[in-house]
Amino acid sequence: LYVACYRGYAEMAKLLIQNGANIELLGDMNLLINACKKGDLEIVKILVENNVNVNYQNSRGFTAIFHTCLIGNIEIAKILIKKGLYYK
Repeated sequence: LYVACYRGYAEMAKLLIQNGANIELLGDMNLLINACKKGDLEIVKILVENNVNVNYQNSRGFTAIFHTCLIGNIEIAKILIKKGLYYK
């Protein structure tokens, strides 16, 4: 799943998730954080639709919204906020 998300293979990611792949990979390999770093809207949508933790912090304390703000992607920010992002 990590490779499918990293490469932006949305249909493969969907297939793997539907068949039980773990969307909560932790540490610096977090799927949502990596998708946000790349600005991959489609992968972010897939992960959020499958209830990924939008508030996860990696080992350095960075979150998906941090990386979203770094690249200035408003659409991804809206998705994260709508899903229940804690951004205090």
